[in-house]
Amino acid sequence: TNVDAIAIVAPQFRDWLVPDDALHARLRRRLAGIETAGFHVGGWYDIFCEGSIGGYTTLAEGARDESVRRAQRLVVGPWAHVPEVTPDGRLVYVANFYDDSLSVFDARTLERIAELKTDAYPHGLNISPDGRWVVATGFSGDHIRVFDAATGGESAHVEVGEGSAHT
Repeated sequence: TNVDAIAIVAPQFRDWLVPDDALHARLRRRLAGIETAGFHVGGWYDIFCEGSIGGYTTLAEGARDESVRRAQRLVVGPWAHVPEVTPDGRLVYVANFYDDSLSVFDARTLERIAELKTDAYPHGLNISPDGRWVVATGFSGDHIRVFDAATGGESAHVEVGEGSAHT
């Protein structure tokens, strides 16, 4: 199964799938104390989607300040759980774990503006500090892909060895 394949590279992965009600209760209490807007992203293929929705709901219903409750945003779609925002705040990149791609969204409108092909099961995702490069890795790959953020084109496909799950 996919879980077995991922667990080979990341043994702790199985632990993440086991519900921990005490942990979730502590997190809900901590979330209620947050006093800033949140941009919550979850995906249909995101094993942590329930937590994303729970964080959004907790803040949208339970934040102390009404303006914070109204400012919460939730986006759920056909992708996974690894969003990254460009340093200028214009674009949001999301790794689509089960679709072997990155989705690129306009951060203001949340419109998907591009889809970039990756290696299998993309998970690691980073944007360079200057916003010029986007780097993606996959759980079952042995390469990283480097994309030019301005064009969306692949600039490099670099072999790094087995287990390149995080950048």
